[in-house]
Amino acid sequence: MATSKPRRNAGVSRAAYHHGDLRNALVRACLGVVAESGATGLSLRAVARRAGVSHTASYRHFADKDALLAAVAAGGFELLGARVEAAARAAPSAPAALRDALQAYLRFGRDFPQHVQLMFGQDLSPGRPALQAVAQATFGALVGLVRAAFPTLTLPGAQSLALALWAQTHGLLLLVGPLRLEELAPGRDSLAVAQAALDALLDRLLRHPKSLIRRR
Repeated sequence: MATSKPRRNAGVSRAAYHHGDLRNALVRACLGVVAESGATGLSLRAVARRAGVSHTASYRHFADKDALLAAVAAGGFELLGARVEAAARAAPSAPAALRDALQAYLRFGRDFPQHVQLMFGQDLSPGRPALQAVAQATFGALVGLVRAAFPTLTLPGAQSLALALWAQTHGLLLLVGPLRLEELAPGRDSLAVAQAALDALLDRLLRHPKSLIRRR
């Protein structure tokens, strides 16, 4: 009498069973859980279940839930950095490169909201060196774009302006997403409103660069 083979969970990604791909399967499963129920109630057990592997199998790649979240957040910063770099590289001038890079950040927030939740909810202390390094690299790239667009700024001044622009852009990103800007500006596309606001801010800065120099 032939014995039937055990059936896999219907929701299991086949990639989880390929050699060397369990880590990526767990990362994808983590993003899926966040998309469905948010990051607050996320557990390593839920991620493993979604990936179609045992709870203990997840420990082959991640010591605990925090290690998994740090890895997903690092991947988000890498993806953001690649998008920002591509947008800046295609721009015709240094001011346009800064503008396009920040606009790419807004689009990243729209396209990858689960990554954003995890990227900015993790500990960036030296205890997470990989995450800290990729986050710092992303900020460093933005500082470089600011220095190119405002060449008379000192390095500390460029760092301060880069941080301010990142904060402004991230605030607009939140209005596009969780705070639903379209409800504050009925009849208008929320991303377009945020992009226009960012353009207006940069236009003012580029028209009056001497004001930045005096303060920095």
